[in-house]
Amino acid sequence: IVSREDAASLLEKIREQLSGLERQVFDYYIVGKSAGEIAERLGRSEKSVSNALYRMKVKIRGLLKN
Repeated sequence: IVSREDAASLLEKIREQLSGLERQVFDYYIVGKSAGEIAERLGRSEKSVSNALYRMKVKIRGLLKN
């Protein structure tokens, strides 16, 4: 169980590590949007969004290990 304060701190750390596109993708992803929906909203290809999701997840895993 994570306190709200810890969750907010972790969210801030995650956002600091992400590129601009990754942050945009992250914001849509955490509210349940699919890669296709995100791509449509951002005017990007689904492949570009999928790549950003992959990079984002790798960075988040790294933060969680520490």
